[in-house]
Amino acid sequence: MTSIKSPALATGLLILLTSQIPPLKAQNTQTGTIQGIVTREGTTDPIPEVQITVLAKGSLAATGFNAQQVLQAFNRGAAVSPELVQMARDATQGGPAAAIANATPLTTVTDSLGRFTVLNVPAGEHIVRAQLQNYFGPEVNGTRPPVASEIVTVAGNRAEVRLSLIKGGSISGRVLDPSGKPLLNAPVVQALRNTYDDGAPSLQIVDLKPADDRGEFRVGALAPGEYYVAVTPVPGAATAGEIALTTLYPGATDPAKAVLIVLHDGEELSAVNIQLRSAAGTKISGRVTNTLPPGPAPGGRGGSRPLIAVVALAPRDKSALPDAFGNGAGITANADGAFEILNVPPGSYDLFARLPITNGWGGLAPPERATAPFAFGKTSVEVRGGNADGVTVLVHQGVDVKGHITVDGQPSAAAKIRISFFPDDSATRVTETQISNVFGQIAQYLPVIAQDGSFSIPFLPEGHYRVDVAFIERGNSYVADIRQAAFSVYDSGLTVGKDPVSPLELSINTNGGTIEGTVVGADRKPVPRTTVVLVPEAKRRQNPALYKTVQTDAQGHFVLTGIAPGSWKLFAWESVQPGAYQNAEFIRKSEERGVNVTVAAGLHLNTEVTWIRN
Repeated sequence: MTSIKSPALATGLLILLTSQIPPLKAQNTQTGTIQGIVTREGTTDPIPEVQITVLAKGSLAATGFNAQQVLQAFNRGAAVSPELVQMARDATQGGPAAAIANATPLTTVTDSLGRFTVLNVPAGEHIVRAQLQNYFGPEVNGTRPPVASEIVTVAGNRAEVRLSLIKGGSISGRVLDPSGKPLLNAPVVQALRNTYDDGAPSLQIVDLKPADDRGEFRVGALAPGEYYVAVTPVPGAATAGEIALTTLYPGATDPAKAVLIVLHDGEELSAVNIQLRSAAGTKISGRVTNTLPPGPAPGGRGGSRPLIAVVALAPRDKSALPDAFGNGAGITANADGAFEILNVPPGSYDLFARLPITNGWGGLAPPERATAPFAFGKTSVEVRGGNADGVTVLVHQGVDVKGHITVDGQPSAAAKIRISFFPDDSATRVTETQISNVFGQIAQYLPVIAQDGSFSIPFLPEGHYRVDVAFIERGNSYVADIRQAAFSVYDSGLTVGKDPVSPLELSINTNGGTIEGTVVGADRKPVPRTTVVLVPEAKRRQNPALYKTVQTDAQGHFVLTGIAPGSWKLFAWESVQPGAYQNAEFIRKSEERGVNVTVAAGLHLNTEVTWIRN
């Protein structure tokens, strides 16, 4: 999980990021003043001309979404937090709450001394943001946002705030071809950073720029931090049977052998020269077959027409370098299903094929509404030192996955439960538009749960899936188990192939445990607004659904509910990238500093967690 997901999946994840938005508070007509200063991080040097924005903490403007976006996403079944939905509804219905939700942000600019004043600020909690081009805010869990922000309470009179920004930098150099000469055909240069995809290390594109006609490049406006720099050659660039490979500075195709570049405050690094590597061009060829009926002739004149397949490659390895050019964007097979994919770099791939069909997923819609649906096939292929010929991809209708939910052992319509299936394999790395869209739509699809707790997801393409269970009103509900044919698949995930699968049995219990506590630093003082992570016992750490995170409040306090009985461990890091805590090596470094907790059904625990400084 490259770290790049399909557009639809990315949209779903973006919506999920709003889940911690606080509830609205009653409107107050009292006003006050916010004064402050913006300085360069780690110094007292003022920064002039910084854009200052003051937003009511309960306003939609503070979330980055508008009311229409939120309500449309909710109506499509996206996992939008109830608080955000309420904000959007308030914004459209008038009254005091609507005034807060629709509140217009107040703005100003810092003066030559870095100071600012905002008058007539309504009483209550507000978010004060500072933003300036090529400047970044303090690091938050491994990344630096393009703004610095603080929460300020206005209760009449004057509130003071201090914000700091750090200046971005740039990386420049020259791209050389495999023979050491400047590369002239405008390759794309990428700045990449280390991230995690459900615990698996991966590289994520931060920015990319084309090199010029002399092979020179400059990637600017980068936040201080650690980067890899990679060059992606133009697709099809091959000479004498050799193909240029995506290459990391200074000339590595394996991230483990690349040089990590450290960029400091305002630094402009130069002479970062990268020499492209090459390899023998290889070919994948074969045929797409299917078990589908032939499609109707164009214009509906009777007879039949051949089904034309589109074939696309996706890397099997989550740590594979991102595909900046979309080399896996897909090719069209011949009328008889024959295909050839040329100049394939060495590696392990999944080969996807799609064909039009009467009923299925497609057109950014589930089967019941799809206007141009597809059926899919998938097979694995290894490209190592030679061509891969005679590959067969079988396209089939897909498999209906049925299931049943019980709550506390009883069949239930589960009106306050939503379930969805997330692809958990190379499907998340397909760049061919239609295939990517379908798997994104599958991830957002919410099947109807009948009165007896039964549900069905139709025509699932073959692949590996995780079952996600969301509680609209969580309380102390938790997933006790997900079983298939008497075997638990909750931790391992569900594999869908070409053949029918046994129904799923989802067991939900409502007597989960609660963990409440405080995060304290070495000075024994509470640590506000830091991330607390609940990690399952070692033998279950492959299940991403078991990890839980929460932010401490202004007093360093946190509450986690709906915890399944068992052994867990609590951690609170000063800074932790999303997904890093699912990585075995990352956890190993902090294992002894976590707090062991044993949860029983209905138990309410109180504990203290020591803050881990990075």
